[in-house]
Amino acid sequence: MNNVNIDKDKVNNTIPSWVTPITDENIGKLKRQYYYEENKSKLVKYCGEDVDYILNEHKKQNSILFTATKELMKKAKDYNSAETLVLMQNGTRRADYTSQYDYENVQFKLGMKKVLLDNGEETYTVLHNHPNNSNFSIQDVLTFIGYSKITQSILCTNSCQYTAILLKTNNYKSFEVNLITKIISFLISKDILDRHGSASRLIKLLYRFGVCYNELMHYADNTEGMDSSEN
Repeated sequence: MNNVNIDKDKVNNTIPSWVTPITDENIGKLKRQYYYEENKSKLVKYCGEDVDYILNEHKKQNSILFTATKELMKKAKDYNSAETLVLMQNGTRRADYTSQYDYENVQFKLGMKKVLLDNGEETYTVLHNHPNNSNFSIQDVLTFIGYSKITQSILCTNSCQYTAILLKTNNYKSFEVNLITKIISFLISKDILDRHGSASRLIKLLYRFGVCYNELMHYADNTEGMDSSEN
């Protein structure tokens, strides 16, 4: 996921060999019971005192988020299994979709950036998929932090085996988080820090400042977890 607008309107009809094609069968395996209730022990470790707040807030949104994730993957399938993004206003089912038929990136449309930067009080959840079944990239995390109106970011792998979430909790410390991400961005830009693997390190740094991470496995196979390589 990126926040740079480009014009790409031609469909690439050839899916690269490293991409997992999205299937209706796998979309059907997505669980209705979402992230938090099954992973409370992990949440205590990662999010501490915010656990009860997270559980209560998530129960209110569970059905909407589950439906939005399924709709995302259906749209991505229609977009030839390419990376696809949904921007959804919290507390509603209002959603906007976009894809540039790219397998390594997706950008906000200008209209999406406009609502994220205006002075309204609405907040948003952003959802997108990763064709190579990887976890959040460093750009995903920086985008999540960079827009104050984005309170949740949800990622689904093309296999539909894993979903992951980033959440700004009620303990979110924006000044500290923005400072840390600026330092990380600077170190990456100067090649002092390798961007590969930086996302997971940054997420762990942000736990103590009110950013929560969690993931859910929707069905089992022979893999041990989400692909740690970044999209």
